[in-house]
Amino acid sequence: MLLAAHAALYLTVVLWVLRPPEALAFLAVHQAVFSLYLGCNASGGRLTGFVLGGLNHQIEDHLSPPMPRPNLAGVQDRVRSFCLEKDLS
Repeated sequence: MLLAAHAALYLTVVLWVLRPPEALAFLAVHQAVFSLYLGCNASGGRLTGFVLGGLNHQIEDHLSPPMPRPNLAGVQDRVRSFCLEKDLS
């Protein structure tokens, strides 16, 4: 329900502020930039991990989804060595 409410509020505000052609262009650019953000290979320290919501550990998260986010950094070295051993990029 929260996702539906967010989508409804988001579209309402965009269409209230912008004319339909401008709103369509805004939505297209916004979704493209958001997708680029989600797909980027984020790296950095603790602050970067906090700001990006753990995107710098997305491989580890996909390999073991139930693992708590604070533990993902400890697994990163083992995943990296496994990938190098198996010749995975």
